[in-house]
Amino acid sequence: MDLSTPSLFFKDDADRADDATRRGAAAFTRLLELAETTAHEKSALWRTLQPLERKGWVAAETEPGARGQKLSVTPAGLEKLADALPLWRTAQSRVSDILGAL
Repeated sequence: MDLSTPSLFFKDDADRADDATRRGAAAFTRLLELAETTAHEKSALWRTLQPLERKGWVAAETEPGARGQKLSVTPAGLEKLADALPLWRTAQSRVSDILGAL
């Protein structure tokens, strides 16, 4: 990943999230995989996700015999994400404009 252009990382994530909301699909992933992908420490990421789980936007399941938790975005979470994406894109555009002007 090219860290000199962080907006590209976020743009790709926003595009994937936008695609998921259009399909009404929620991808499943393990907490450890998500932590590695987003460069977070696993327990810190879990603390970040717990309020989203309490609000019903993220579901965490433990399968018998499996290691780790399986995470998914709930239908309510997809709805909230669809509401937030236009705001996120606007904010990212403004940041890119400001940083590009430096």
